[in-house]
Amino acid sequence: NGDYVPFALEDYVENPVALARIKANVTQRTLAKRLGVTQAYVSKVEHQTKVTPKLMAKVKAALKK
Repeated sequence: NGDYVPFALEDYVENPVALARIKANVTQRTLAKRLGVTQAYVSKVEHQTKVTPKLMAKVKAALKK
């Protein structure tokens, strides 16, 4: 069966912060700078299973810069 299955990032990245950041083509370091936090913190957040709506709102705002 040679059906083409398009690559869907959502199938591989579950964390909403990581997904939004990757879709915006922004590195963890850049996002961290925009949020005023460390890259390590962004990495930690991206490895969590749950992200608060408040944090997600901050991330979305930072990605629009």
